[in-house]
Amino acid sequence: MSFSASSVHSDERVLDVQFTEDTISVGLVDGRVITVPLVWYPRLLGATASQRENWKIAGGGFGIHWPDIDEDLSTEGLLRGAPAPRFADRYKESRSSGAESHTRYGYEVEAWERAKAEAIREIGSQAKRESTITYSDLTQRIHSVAFGPNDHAFHSLLYEISREEDAAGRGLLSALVVRKEDGMPGQGYFNLARELGRDVTDPVRSWTEEMKLVFAKWH
Repeated sequence: MSFSASSVHSDERVLDVQFTEDTISVGLVDGRVITVPLVWYPRLLGATASQRENWKIAGGGFGIHWPDIDEDLSTEGLLRGAPAPRFADRYKESRSSGAESHTRYGYEVEAWERAKAEAIREIGSQAKRESTITYSDLTQRIHSVAFGPNDHAFHSLLYEISREEDAAGRGLLSALVVRKEDGMPGQGYFNLARELGRDVTDPVRSWTEEMKLVFAKWH
């Protein structure tokens, strides 16, 4: 199993957002600045200056949400040069009709909670076998919401699950969700682990200990 220490020490959480007439620049906590053409994101391109400036950090620090125009971007997507996630379009009508409080990341709360339950069931099934599951395989087993493995909303779902499971004393369940290429969790997992008080100085050791905790709780 290979692991890049540099990926653990990078911090892709959002620090700041700036606009020019034709670009958006997102500053990250680790000092990098991502600048991409504004035309890539039609909603932002068509928004007023005040609407663009009304942004909020979301998804545990790895996403940006513009409530006035129902737009969401993730730092992962920006780093990949990906277009804006399409999930916000699905509930544009409900948001505009005043139903915003009944949605999570653009999805109906009821569907979001079902998706969380499905994800917990699938990851828990792996925990009972002391095994892991890849991001892509997990998204294929969630049916209430159609996620892609790199979607900001999907990683926000994992963030919520791990915070809730840890608060219940069962550890960070998303420790068992890994990348196909190296069998390790993504950077978001390690940032959450640090946020919740884990010592991730030795990331592999920290992750291994967390998996053991989760395995024990699911037996």
